[in-house]
This record gives sequence, structure tokens and C-alpha cells, in this order.
Amino acid sequence: MSPVVRIAKFALSGFILLILMMCAVWLAIIAYIFVAYGTLESLAFALGSISLLSIIYGMKHHRR
Repeated sequence: MSPVVRIAKFALSGFILLILMMCAVWLAIIAYIFVAYGTLESLAFALGSISLLSIIYGMKHHRR
């Protein structure tokens, strides 16, 4: 493999690993909130964080 392809493959692998680690941290936060505060608060946090990401994406998509 050429060095450029190796670097691109490494960057992609690192990016995927970063995304997976961020998902694991998010799930750990959800689990902690579930244990500490209960079901309703953990669902509120999960839905709120997903909604916030959706709102940000929508605003960027519509160029506001």
C-alpha cells in the first residue's frame, strides 16, 4: 500500500474509533443517570441530547 492510502486508512480507523468511544461515553452517562435518578430522568436526558443534535443539524442544513 502507498503511504497516502495507509494514512487515509489510519485516519478513518481513528475516526471510527473516536465515534465508538463517544457512543460508549454517552451510554455510560445514560446508565449513571438511570441508576442515580431513575428512568424518567434518563429518558429525558437521552431524548434531550438527541433532540439538541437534531436541532443543530437542522439549523446547519437550512443555513440559519
